[in-house]
Amino acid sequence: MGVIAKKLDEAAGPQNNRLFLTDRAFHDWYRFVLSFPPHLVREYLHRFSLSGGDTVLDPFCGTGTTLVEAKENSISSVGIEASPMASFTSKVKTNWTKRFLQLKRTAETVVEKAIQTYLQSGQPILRFTPEQEKIILTNSISELPLHKCLILLNEIKAVGELEIRNLLLLALAHVAVSSASNLKFGPEVGVGKKKKEDARVFEDLI
Repeated sequence: MGVIAKKLDEAAGPQNNRLFLTDRAFHDWYRFVLSFPPHLVREYLHRFSLSGGDTVLDPFCGTGTTLVEAKENSISSVGIEASPMASFTSKVKTNWTKRFLQLKRTAETVVEKAIQTYLQSGQPILRFTPEQEKIILTNSISELPLHKCLILLNEIKAVGELEIRNLLLLALAHVAVSSASNLKFGPEVGVGKKKKEDARVFEDLI
């Protein structure tokens, strides 16, 4: 094993295969559990002396770890991804809006409207369609958390600004997996024995 390969192998060791707290700002918006950590990408960028005049190609970019790190280091990048959800995630995570106040206000409005809808008497429980049911794990999300997620989804879809809407859709995807669902990762995806009958779906979006 060459010197560079050895050092990269050490950087990717099990003890280092974790998301650092300082990396969560971008990378934790939505992240596949089997993603390699951002600091491994930084190690590659450093070892190969890449700079602003270079371009990084990631032919299987997943949820954008390499693309985000390249952008943080002012390096151009190109990502290719077949999965629609992963591709969407990469696009949103590398579109760095400066309209933070508008994003915050829109998120608050969306949540307020969603709560109003949720509290309406006689409101029917929203569920997946039969077609959607076929492509998700059985019992991966309980009835009430799903209902809340779908209410939020409807409100987010009504947001006019595409950039803001996409950011909120990605935020909802994160909440649906991390807060609302019964999924567990070990590292393979499965359904936990303890089911969440309710979850802080509205609160966690903001």
